Amino acid sequence: MPVGQARTSVIACANQKGGVGKTTTAVHLAVALRRAGRRVRLIDLDPQRNAVLSLCEEEQDAAPEGAGWWVWSACREVELWSPAKRDAELPASPDFDYVILDCPPNLDGGTQRALEASDHVLVPLQCEFLAMEGLTQILGRVQNTKPKGDVLRHVHVLPVMLEPASTLHQDILEDVWKHLSDRICDTWIPRDPGFSEASSFGRSLFSQNIKSIGARAYAKLAREVEDGWT
Repeated sequence: MPVGQARTSVIACANQKGGVGKTTTAVHLAVALRRAGRRVRLIDLDPQRNAVLSLCEEEQDAAPEGAGWWVWSACREVELWSPAKRDAELPASPDFDYVILDCPPNLDGGTQRALEASDHVLVPLQCEFLAMEGLTQILGRVQNTKPKGDVLRHVHVLPVMLEPASTLHQDILEDVWKHLSDRICDTWIPRDPGFSEASSFGRSLFSQNIKSIGARAYAKLAREVEDGWT
């Protein structure tokens, strides 16, 4: 059964710019949904394997009994997606509630196939002016990429690394809201140094410090996904 059919919701976390919180978002949304009891498969499509490395020491019993968990790449319970297999199909995942695709920092190869396979595209937006140009590019690519089958694809823009006290960040958010009010997430992710610390230990922030502002924000995003994404 192809990815995205039946009960499975496929979310591509994509942005052609590196260092904007894409992998952090894919990892923490996956863990948050898993902790909520959902069967989640995280697929790392980046040859650098950052999503995999960020979870190598994650507590595998953090989810309720029966909640599925599978990182598809090259660490532990793994299948390998590598540059040599760039034409390979994404794995069929009918037994999962959510498949989250962590795309490489470009708009080619794995990202293109992820966009085709997804019914949701989650775009992390760093609150700086240069990021706005990148947002236009990724939205254009999504619009020009036909999904497989009869999937109706939805785009969600997620503000990340936000500093609420920053006037610049507030100005950018206001500008994004004016043009993309129907696409911007209700949740925003604050800047939290705990993300870097947790990933250096191969764990999510939920395992490192579940009460942190970053972990709470991604838990809220997971609830938004379950409550409002159709």
